[in-house]
Amino acid sequence: MLIFGLFMAMVVHARRRSFTMSFKTGKRLWEVYLITEDSGMEGDLNSARIALKSFMIDLKNWEVDFYRKKMLAINDGGDVKVLDDEARMRLAEILEKWAVSDKANQGRLIDLGCSDPPTYDPESDVEEGAEIINKDAVITVRQVTGLKTLSRFTLSNKEGAWKIKKKEYLNYKDKWQRSVL
Repeated sequence: MLIFGLFMAMVVHARRRSFTMSFKTGKRLWEVYLITEDSGMEGDLNSARIALKSFMIDLKNWEVDFYRKKMLAINDGGDVKVLDDEARMRLAEILEKWAVSDKANQGRLIDLGCSDPPTYDPESDVEEGAEIINKDAVITVRQVTGLKTLSRFTLSNKEGAWKIKKKEYLNYKDKWQRSVL
């Protein structure tokens, strides 16, 4: 029996309705190229969902790894500056890949926030709604662990790939408020 390892990455090409998926079996890395038959708005919405989930996977992996290393360094009295610089570079790569570059989307680079449980967990977070509005995909996601935040992600198709345009959360006044990724 073949057991697949960690799901590594997914790249979405919305116009071509295709994506590449990488995974490991033992020490071997496999890449699978799939072409979907989705078309129209539902296909665009599904492609946007895949992009958002891929972002969430990448950021969760970054946050879990950084949190573990940061706690070890703090407990051992180590220098966290080098660790912070490395984490900032990796986070910048993730944000460049999955998000439109703007001040709010890049805000997490300033304080390098990390926590346990992590901010994103695509295995437990629940989609509560999704729709296409003016060619943008708007996907609402509820956290079921941690702060249990209700977030709304707006994604735009940029050069054939879905990228996060903005993230908002429902504040205590039941108003959508812009948030860093």
